[in-house]
Amino acid sequence: MKLICFFLLIFLQSSTLLAQLDSASYTYDFGASLHGDTMLSIDNTKHLSYHKPLGFEVTYLRQTDGRKYWEEVQNYPLWGISLQYFDYRSNILKKMLSLSLDYRRNIYRGKRGATFIPLGIGLAYTPGYFDIEKNPLNTAIGQPVSFILYIGILQQIHINNYWSIDLKLGLTHYSNGGLSAPNSGVNLLNTSLGVSRKIQQPDFKKNLLPPALDNKLHCLLQVATGAKEVLPTLGRWPFYNATLLFAKNLNYRHAINIGVDYQYSEALKKEVHFMQTQWFYNSTNDNVPDHQTVSLLGGYEFKAGKISVPILLAAHIYKELDTLPTFYQKIGLRYWFNNLFASITLRSFTGNSDGIEWGLGFKI
Repeated sequence: MKLICFFLLIFLQSSTLLAQLDSASYTYDFGASLHGDTMLSIDNTKHLSYHKPLGFEVTYLRQTDGRKYWEEVQNYPLWGISLQYFDYRSNILKKMLSLSLDYRRNIYRGKRGATFIPLGIGLAYTPGYFDIEKNPLNTAIGQPVSFILYIGILQQIHINNYWSIDLKLGLTHYSNGGLSAPNSGVNLLNTSLGVSRKIQQPDFKKNLLPPALDNKLHCLLQVATGAKEVLPTLGRWPFYNATLLFAKNLNYRHAINIGVDYQYSEALKKEVHFMQTQWFYNSTNDNVPDHQTVSLLGGYEFKAGKISVPILLAAHIYKELDTLPTFYQKIGLRYWFNNLFASITLRSFTGNSDGIEWGLGFKI
């Protein structure tokens, strides 16, 4: 209960801060909903998938109105914070509390309702994390604090000019990004019913003079680092990435990225050494496989003002360790400071988190 009160206090303080940011001219939405969810399992978490989690969500969002050109281009999205609480109804997983940034892309707006694509990223606290002595069956969450990613579709049904009924279907993923083992993660198929209220009606601005579109081909250089725990007994080891991308804007909302990704991983080196000491390891080659990899990658970048979301697919062109999959995915978040940017990127193999990359880069 103390933990819940602590997160509620953070939520209320964050809401007050957002309200103080030019609150006289912006419109805000409050929302609350109840969740009934289904766990999606993989092979080593099937023993956790028989439970039906229940929970609630509270959101506080700011309605953009077009005073910046990207807001009109993105059809006046909403953004803010979301507080979620889940009871897994399991003695293994127990409960979860999360606080996340919420972005809602409007894809339809009418007199009787509106349709949104909600996206979110944040942090979650899970008291029922893996412990070799106290909770050895939790193969999904390896530490108390993990990351949350979610996407969904939300339908609002307007009751009047201020009140709406919210129906949402979504997919939520919780994992620690490889920081601690085990790290299979939790995937929830969300269904929720809620209600939301506008503080005042927004005054949407249109036909602002668009800024000049930069449609040149640019080069992005990024360096990143992170840490990964392969097994609970091996400790946490660092990895380092260098990425070269060629990027081109298609319009104000979309860009393409193509390039090369290099990784030097002490964590992979430790994993290789551990495998070679096991009795089941069978190799006619006494050489230690290289723990460096090189990949080609490319994909799509979603842009909204100073924030962009790259979604990239990569393929190894150099790897000596056969257990590494050929293909992997990267989804990230970049915040731009003119030609400089800071980023956080999730690297995953077929849905399993391999590591969180914290990076800095620049555009030329």
